[in-house]
Amino acid sequence: MDNKLYLSAQAELLYNHLKQYQMYKKSLEYWERKLEENNEKIKDLESVGAIRYDKQPSDNHVEQSTILNNLISEEMNILSHINDFKKELLDREKLCDRTQAQTQSYIRYILFDSHSWWECENEFYMSQTAIRYHIMKDLTEIVRADMES
Repeated sequence: MDNKLYLSAQAELLYNHLKQYQMYKKSLEYWERKLEENNEKIKDLESVGAIRYDKQPSDNHVEQSTILNNLISEEMNILSHINDFKKELLDREKLCDRTQAQTQSYIRYILFDSHSWWECENEFYMSQTAIRYHIMKDLTEIVRADMES
């Protein structure tokens, strides 16, 4: 009985792992927008009007090299976040790919594409409970297979 409870708990953890897909996707979109903004700032510095050839102090009391260094370090930080979120999304997609084809379509439709349960019920002609049952059944099989290997 404990084994069945363990399998159920682990399958529930995997299901919650899959449910986080949209959160990571939105975070990735946020960081990609930040990268675009940062690149625009760098392009603004590259314009002719932004370059000072004389050694006169500028109005903002910050040298261009300092500004550019800050933007480049910010870009590296943003790229690090983007890579982290891409990795998280890839982990969830790999988990989805380990399920059966029909279950994959349920997961992609409801969890990855962010459709409502009502839309999902109309798409697959199944109740929310039945769809969730099929997803949990496949996730339990994944846990069982991982335990045996």
